[in-house]
Amino acid sequence: LKQDSDFACSPHSTPQRARGAMATGGRRREVEDRRAAKADSASVVSLEEHMSAHLVCPISHCLMDEPVVAPSGHTYDRACIAAWLERRAVDPLSGAPLSPRALYPNRALQAELLEQLGRLAAVGDTALAAAAAARLEAMRKATAGTCAVAGGRSEAGRLERFSDCCCCVAAWCGEFAREQALVFTTSLGALACLALDLRAGWHPLGGTLAWQAAALAAGSEPRGVRRPVPLLLTFFKLAAWPNVAAPKHWQWFSQVTLTTLRCMLLLPVVPTCLALALGGAVSVARFALHFKAVRAVEMERAAHSRWWFRIRDAGSAVTGITSLVIFIRVYADERRRGV
Repeated sequence: LKQDSDFACSPHSTPQRARGAMATGGRRREVEDRRAAKADSASVVSLEEHMSAHLVCPISHCLMDEPVVAPSGHTYDRACIAAWLERRAVDPLSGAPLSPRALYPNRALQAELLEQLGRLAAVGDTALAAAAAARLEAMRKATAGTCAVAGGRSEAGRLERFSDCCCCVAAWCGEFAREQALVFTTSLGALACLALDLRAGWHPLGGTLAWQAAALAAGSEPRGVRRPVPLLLTFFKLAAWPNVAAPKHWQWFSQVTLTTLRCMLLLPVVPTCLALALGGAVSVARFALHFKAVRAVEMERAAHSRWWFRIRDAGSAVTGITSLVIFIRVYADERRRGV
């Protein structure tokens, strides 16, 4: 692992290799800055020589700042393992496929790390105590300023917050739109229209009873007599359909009333639909990010599976043979058509 690690900060490591491996990505730059800072402090005093060996990250060979444990049971520094997984989604020690979502904070090791640094800060050696106190203060500030899962500043964290905002907008505006639709459909005007339609003998399949009798007597729809439209349908269409213009003989007060009713019914629907659409797009983006992480892990797992190679090769052979047969058939039909 020492030979493969590009993050080694020991005196025998090559800084050019470390800088080349971590030239891209925010996490890699963070690891490189940490390594440089630790190298500077190591020129004065080395804390690793006075701490327990299990508190040193096996990737960087430096003291861990935020220990995280993998499913294999090995513990790494969060920044180092995150930069490692950007290159290859495997556990550095066990070689098993590893996803960043499978990492959890090692609280016990974090407490032990702070405890040993606190004891070193209280020793009589001035240089060692100063280095331990500075490291302890930096770790406490970092722990207090960031959460255990450093995803708040990541793209997934921003998508999560935007999705929550869309959900809030859709919930509030959707509830307002639902309430207005409920009030409108059960309003006095809607009930009065329904009562008048029932009184006129209107039937949903054929208009009023009188019109149906005339149609039956004539054997077809009576000429010059238009099929009556139910008053409730006209009422709903006029109130909820913006393309339907208000009758021209209405006075300004009636037209303003109709416009106000349409605003109450339709305006909440616009932000609700927009929030739902944006939330769906954010969900797709979040799924894409999750798919990217899972795919890297599954491809590492597939690389160690003999069945995967057998199935893949068999599928490739079937695809190649069938495509050749179809080509021969299409070419023969073309030649026959040409003759």
